Amino acid sequence: MQTANRSHKGTRGFVGITSALVIVGMLAFTGLVFDVGFIEWAKMNLQTGADAAALGALRELELGNSTTIVSAGVNDARLNGFTNGSGNTSVTINNPPLSGSYTGDSRAVEAIVTRRIPTFFMMILGANSLQVSARAVGRTTSASGSIGGCIFALDPSSRRAFQIAGAPSVYTSCSALVNSSDIEAFEMEGTEVLHLGGHAKVGVYGDWKLNGQSVIEDAMNRPTDPVKLTSRPSDPLALVPVPPPGPLVATNSITYDMNNRPLNDTLQPGVYCGGLTVNNTGGVKFRMAAGTYIIAGGGLRFQSQAWIDATAGVTIYNTAANASHMWGCGTATAYAPVAIEGQAILTMKAPVSGTFTGIAFFEDRDRAVTGTNPTSNPNKIVGGSNTWIDGALYFKNTQLQFSGSNSSNGYMVIVADMVQIAGNSTFGNNYSSLSSSNYFAPQATGGGLTE
Repeated sequence: MQTANRSHKGTRGFVGITSALVIVGMLAFTGLVFDVGFIEWAKMNLQTGADAAALGALRELELGNSTTIVSAGVNDARLNGFTNGSGNTSVTINNPPLSGSYTGDSRAVEAIVTRRIPTFFMMILGANSLQVSARAVGRTTSASGSIGGCIFALDPSSRRAFQIAGAPSVYTSCSALVNSSDIEAFEMEGTEVLHLGGHAKVGVYGDWKLNGQSVIEDAMNRPTDPVKLTSRPSDPLALVPVPPPGPLVATNSITYDMNNRPLNDTLQPGVYCGGLTVNNTGGVKFRMAAGTYIIAGGGLRFQSQAWIDATAGVTIYNTAANASHMWGCGTATAYAPVAIEGQAILTMKAPVSGTFTGIAFFEDRDRAVTGTNPTSNPNKIVGGSNTWIDGALYFKNTQLQFSGSNSSNGYMVIVADMVQIAGNSTFGNNYSSLSSSNYFAPQATGGGLTE
């Protein structure tokens, strides 16, 4: 009897020890899972800091500020919670990168953010902390070889090539680049305020003049000056191809309004010979189906309370019908500019993929078509307060007079011979809606910022 009791007690002891070991093992495994999850979360946060650092450094590289590349990257990491030399954190900026696909490429910057983080249950295994790193690489757009930004005034010598006049507030998250060598290549009038987000700058090859009480403010609302460019910015959209001819939609100039509406209140892509006009739509929204619209002479006019929805993915190419290219039209018609004014409302999104990714308006590059005087036929996109465009406004040979914004969390790029901001405007640089192959965002391996 006593022997049996001892055997029973021994069994209970074995089960107890085994259970304890299993529980300890389960706790250790649970702890390991927790630590691994925490490490992954920390790495995701580090990647955010590395991406921000790479973008900040890239901005200075694009502006030719070689002495501030490192400090800008380190500062952008700090703004995202990763301060170099504090909290077991280090931030390293390399131009050119020291490893990866862009090793030695002077047009690229590398950001590495490293932090030593504590462990919890892994301390049982003797690992009290672990070092976690994230890396990002940014590279200036190789398609054009130009420096970056979202406002480009390309005229090489004109006074007021870039002008802000009559616009109380202009906000831009990306830089404005002015190619003119004139002593007043960039000018602000009166009491305007240009608000620069992030590390955006105004870069001018020539010189500038800020009149009256006009001021440029940085992201901290501190007054700042433009920076002098050491090299001229070039056309960032130089490689966008001319569209091929499409189907003939209108063989002569056509005007739509509340009394002459397109079928199903929807305009179709293709060739419009002699121009396209939309006047007062009587409160009816006219839609533009997705595709490329070729205005073969006569220009494009949305005016007098026209209401246009072009958010399906639209590119508008403005040219002429002439001996060099008739586009299928029977009659030659001279080029005329784009005019969106008179309280017209336009909401527009450029295509998000394909040949014309991000291209909303595209003017013929041939000066024989558009004329040699950029201000003789200025393009005007100054519609109603609800007008917004996600896409590039590309008017290489002419002046663009503009007031408007992109959509919330969207983007807009202006490339023109001369640029005049004539009303409250906002320029964003969120290109996340576009395919990785686009003309604007900094290139990097893997289709994103991280390599």
